[in-house]
Amino acid sequence: FALLELIQRHPRAMALFGFCSGVLSFFLVDRQIHVAKVVAVLMLVSWLWLMLENLLRSQLQRWFNWHLPAGLLRYLTQMIHQEIERMISAIQSASQESVGAMQQSSEFANRSQELASEADNALALIAERISQINEMNLVIASAAEEQAQVAREVDRNLVAIRDIAEQSADGASQTSTASDELARLAGQLSQMVSRFRL
Repeated sequence: FALLELIQRHPRAMALFGFCSGVLSFFLVDRQIHVAKVVAVLMLVSWLWLMLENLLRSQLQRWFNWHLPAGLLRYLTQMIHQEIERMISAIQSASQESVGAMQQSSEFANRSQELASEADNALALIAERISQINEMNLVIASAAEEQAQVAREVDRNLVAIRDIAEQSADGASQTSTASDELARLAGQLSQMVSRFRL
């Protein structure tokens, strides 16, 4: 009864109470699940109260001699409904954010899979190129070995040619010496033959 007199004396206090309750409910309902359960129960009770409003108001006035203004009950019920709507919109917003995060995560996973596949293909190509390089190295090593053998054979042939050339030079020197000796002997023989002429 004192509350009703207070509300009638200070009508702006009801607006201040509504604002403070809205701010308080924002911090409590959005952050605490058990407070949301209490608000849900209050909402059910307020619906029952609205359905039985006239009966309950008359009974309260008769038993306790309290007179409740009709607007007070409607105001409290509206406040509870607003809190429930705020909770539902917060849940919907969180659900949409979760769906967005899951979609983004799925896109990242797909992109990672594509990158891994590209990396796998690049590694396979690198392995193939390394195998080709190894084959080329074997061919080059084989050709270098063959060239080394040919170079050794050419070296042996050059040594043999040099030996033959030296032998030929020695032979030519001996032939020249022998030719000189023969020319000298031929000259002596010619002198001796000229003495025996008749």
